[in-house]
Amino acid sequence: DPLKATVAAARFLKELHGQFGHWYLAWAGYNAGGGRIRKAIDRRGTSDFWELINGRGLPRETQHYVPKLIAAALVSKYPEAFGFSRSEFSPEPLYVYDEVKVPRPTDLALLAEAAGTAAEVLEDLNPALKRCYSPPPDAQGNPFLLRVPKGTAAAFRAHFEKLPEERVAFRSHVVRRGETLGRIASTHGSAPEAIMRLNGLKNARYLKVNTALMIPVATAKEHRAEVMAAQVARARREGYVAARAQDEIPAGALQRPRGKPGRSGTVKVETVGGKRRVTYGVASGDSLWSIAQRFAVTAEEIRAWNQLPRGRRGLKVGQQLVLWPGAGAAVTAAGPDRAPSPTARPQQKPKAGQHTVQPGDTLGKLARKYGVTVAQLRKWNRLKNGGVLRAGQSLAVTGP
Repeated sequence: DPLKATVAAARFLKELHGQFGHWYLAWAGYNAGGGRIRKAIDRRGTSDFWELINGRGLPRETQHYVPKLIAAALVSKYPEAFGFSRSEFSPEPLYVYDEVKVPRPTDLALLAEAAGTAAEVLEDLNPALKRCYSPPPDAQGNPFLLRVPKGTAAAFRAHFEKLPEERVAFRSHVVRRGETLGRIASTHGSAPEAIMRLNGLKNARYLKVNTALMIPVATAKEHRAEVMAAQVARARREGYVAARAQDEIPAGALQRPRGKPGRSGTVKVETVGGKRRVTYGVASGDSLWSIAQRFAVTAEEIRAWNQLPRGRRGLKVGQQLVLWPGAGAAVTAAGPDRAPSPTARPQQKPKAGQHTVQPGDTLGKLARKYGVTVAQLRKWNRLKNGGVLRAGQSLAVTGP
C-alpha cells in the first residue's frame, strides 16, 4: 500500500531524526539501522556523517546511500542546472480514488464487476491485495476499505448488494514433502485451478516444501460443486491451467538430499497413471546426456520434466531429477547407490598396467595405490597440470 508505506517511512525517519538530530544520520540509519549508526558514532567519537564514512564502520552501500539521496533531491529540484528541461518529464497521473466498505471476503472479479471496471484497475489501486480476494474484517470488526475509480462509489454500493453470496471460506495449508497440488486440492475438497489463482501460481507442477498456501473451500458441502465450478471457470479465464496428475512432481523430489555427496542413483521408482516414474539422484560424472542415454529419453525431456533452464549446463551431485524412462530402460530401485545403467555395456576388466578412473579418484590416490609418483602418471598419460580426471577414463599406471 503506497500510502501506508509512505506514512510508515516518514514516522521511522522522524524517529531516527529525533535520535541523531541530523537528517544525514537519519537517512543513514534508515538504510543500515539506527543501532549500527549509534555504534559507529560511539566508536569514532563524532556525529559528522562525512567523517563517519571516511573509514571503516559503515557498509559501502550506506556510505553511498546518503550522497545519492542528496544528488537525486538536487537534480529533481533544479533539473535545468544539471542539463535537463522540464519538458522531458511526464509526471504520473494523480493517485485519486473513492473508498468503499467491503464487509466480507469477495472475489476481486466480482468487485470489479460491481465497480464497472476491470480487475486489473482494482489491483493497481489496491496493490496491497496479494490474492484475488478482499480480506475479512480486522480484529476490531472494521470492514476492508477498497479503493475504486473516482466517481464510482455510489454505483459500486448499489451493485455490491446484488452480488451473489460467495459461500467461500479459506484454509491455510503448509506443503509437506511428497504432496502435489492435486492431492492437496482433493484433501480439502477444492480445485487445483482455484488454489493456483488464489495464490498467484502460474505453474504449480512442482511445489516447494513448507510453502504456505491459501485453499478456497465451499462453506457448505451442498454448495461445493457449484462454488468450485465458478472458481475453476474464473481461474481458467485468467489463464490458470492445472497440470495433469501424471505430470505433477511431489514436493521435495527435486531438492538435494542430505547425506554424503557422491552417493546417489535411483532413489525411488513408482507407477503414476500407468507409467513408471523414477526419482534419480545425480552422481559424480553424470551429465544430462549420460542420464538420458541410461533411461532411454532425451536431454530436452529431462530439462522439461525438471524445469531446468537451458543456460545452465552443470548438474549438482546429489541433485534429484524426476524421469519417465523410455521403453527398454531396465530400472530398479537401487537405494542411495548408483542405479544400474539400462543402456550401458557390461564393464570389462582393465588391461594389465591400465586403470579405469572411478568417481573420487585422484592422481595422488592412484600414485599411492600403484607405488608410482604423480609426475610419472602425468608423463605416461600426457596429462597437463590442473587437468581433471573423468570417470571412465583409462590411465596407464606402469611405465612403458
